Amino acid sequence: MTHLTPLIRSQEISIWHDGQIQPGAEWRREIENALKRSAVAVLLVSPAFLASQFIAENEFAPILANAKEAGVKVLWVAVSASLYDMTALRDYQAVNNPSRPLDSYIRSPYKLASELVQIAKEIHRAYALVETSIPNLSGIWQDINLGQPYDREAELTITQEGETLSGKGDTSAEQGIPDSPYAFKARLSPDGILRGDWWTTGQRQREGAAGGPFEGKITENGGEVRLRRTTRTKYGTGLSDWVWRKKPPVAD
Repeated sequence: MTHLTPLIRSQEISIWHDGQIQPGAEWRREIENALKRSAVAVLLVSPAFLASQFIAENEFAPILANAKEAGVKVLWVAVSASLYDMTALRDYQAVNNPSRPLDSYIRSPYKLASELVQIAKEIHRAYALVETSIPNLSGIWQDINLGQPYDREAELTITQEGETLSGKGDTSAEQGIPDSPYAFKARLSPDGILRGDWWTTGQRQREGAAGGPFEGKITENGGEVRLRRTTRTKYGTGLSDWVWRKKPPVAD
């Protein structure tokens, strides 16, 4: 995790592991949902990993099925020597050399750190290769704000290049403000998580409504994006639900 932190912080990758399951959550469903969302699966393989019946039935098998049916990229790391070649892993290239698993470097911290850096780079490279699986949100959307100080709907134009999105909208008509445009920039990960920042321009910017960060997720059919948005103004900071809905085509 430590070696992946710079990539996570810069939003080059996003990760999920079972340590993120909150107390009281349905852990089996959480795992199932995470596996369905995954574009890259990283397996830390050891004798204990291969011996676990739970992993074999509830994690390993679904991951291999997703690899065949949905194109999920499978990366496995040899943590300890194991009988991996007697399992389905023999059909997948390991990220590191299985004959030199990570625990063989335990007496050489420098070599272990170097190996972990190379593994992190391979994970980053695999993540970049699934960029084509990122849905394209370019087009005209209905921009709906739900919450204080008002509910409103406007038109939002989104332009997307790879995982990077930019957008412009204008709430003037709904609010009766003569000059109320805004803009945003964001990054979209293959698992449908969208994170970015928005800001106002024109009159609202001059009045102190500067904008703030937002984060949310695309719905399964790709026709709606639900976000949680922070708005920072000279009067304070507030949160609101921000929804984008794909605008239906105009009938002839």
